[in-house]
Amino acid sequence: MPLIGEDWFPAKFVHVLFSRQSLLTTIVAATENASIPQDLADKLRSSEGAEALRASLVELWDRGLRDYVFQAQRGP
Repeated sequence: MPLIGEDWFPAKFVHVLFSRQSLLTTIVAATENASIPQDLADKLRSSEGAEALRASLVELWDRGLRDYVFQAQRGP
């Protein structure tokens, strides 16, 4: 990430959670089951450019994506 001057976490603790496509698929599914508000999902899907995507993800993360991801990682 170009805006980050240094890493605070060793690489072994960093994991890719989603590719862009799998993230968008997950956002659609989370919106359909009402885990994520439709307005935020629309904002993410319509984003053009990395900064808009990042800003949308930060907002989504704060408004429910965090819980959705951690629940999905744990399984049913």
